[in-house]
Amino acid sequence: MKIVKLVLLLLSMLFLLVGCTTNVEQELTKEEAIRLAVEGENQLSTIVVFGQMDRNKALDLRCDSFQSEDHYFTYICDATTEADIRNKLDPFYTPKYIEEIMGDFRIHHDKNGVLAELFDGGYSQKSKDSIRNVTIEQNGNRTKAILDMYVGLDGERDVKTSKVEYEYVQNAGWRIASNGLLFSEMKQ
Repeated sequence: MKIVKLVLLLLSMLFLLVGCTTNVEQELTKEEAIRLAVEGENQLSTIVVFGQMDRNKALDLRCDSFQSEDHYFTYICDATTEADIRNKLDPFYTPKYIEEIMGDFRIHHDKNGVLAELFDGGYSQKSKDSIRNVTIEQNGNRTKAILDMYVGLDGERDVKTSKVEYEYVQNAGWRIASNGLLFSEMKQ
């Protein structure tokens, strides 16, 4: 009888120390939404430096580029394989959205590494100061955040609104799930 009581006492103590382990997702905070949006976009801008179609505009010197027929390519900075790119994006984006982003890169391979077709434009470095307002619409493990941000184009600063979807990934936390800052429809 004493052994049963001792076991029950130990189990009770263990339960109190460990607590209940249900799968309750945390709510997405404004700070986390901003951090993922800013750091995710900045990570993309360091991986792929998209130049302009205009050859007179400078490209990042770390990334070699060349023109072939009517296509213009750049090597992806700091990545020799597609897995390198996925690993750099993993802390910020869901696996499904990473695959969408990879599709948008229009990736090619050659003996020197991973290539992406260039388009006119690209990513720009963001800071927390560029986000003016955040409104979060919580919906379980999938949440939308409306971000009002300053977007600077050729010295001008406009406030644009972007809806970014976030998803709670088990054992990883919140990640951007779709319509991130780079591919979102920007509305005034």
